[in-house]
Amino acid sequence: MRLALFSDIHDNLPALEAALADMNAHAPDALICLGDVTAGGAWPRECIQQVAALGCPVVRGNADRETLEAPQPLKKRGFPDETEIHDIGQWSAAQLTGAERDILRTFVPTVELEHLLCFHGSPARDDETLDAGTSLERLEELRAQHGQQPVWIGGHTHQPLRAGGCSTPAAWACPFRNAARSTSMWPTPNICCWTGRTGTGP
Repeated sequence: MRLALFSDIHDNLPALEAALADMNAHAPDALICLGDVTAGGAWPRECIQQVAALGCPVVRGNADRETLEAPQPLKKRGFPDETEIHDIGQWSAAQLTGAERDILRTFVPTVELEHLLCFHGSPARDDETLDAGTSLERLEELRAQHGQQPVWIGGHTHQPLRAGGCSTPAAWACPFRNAARSTSMWPTPNICCWTGRTGTGP
């Protein structure tokens, strides 16, 4: 079974459409979205509706969860343009109708197949970062608590990487990559494809 996985759309409709076209060209058997469909771009309603129309499993990202929560003041983390990004997130949340919010509530913490575990930040928290600096001890702790599937794939980092048996695809709308919005907001879409046994097909 060939899967195409994508994440961190952040309301970037042109990039989502380009990614979906690329994924269709690869003719995957199924799609899985790893979360953060919303928050941060100009097309919040359109992106949520388009992902929902795919009918694929969608993991809940931290941005998806926070969009459903009461607005919070900005917590400075040292990212470029974070004040503007926070304000855009507040604006995009205000554009959503009850229909889009209901779609966000259908997103799930993890998607599990026989040989694959999908999540956003980590299986434990949607805002935890698993990257090359994550200790093997932490990965082993997570595996002991959340499953022994040989392949784990998450989103959240906005960077493609593979470490300790975990992988992440690149984000479609990487607002924290650098301060140059013209390059960070419109990356060339990439696809994380996985081919193997899932227990649901050949």
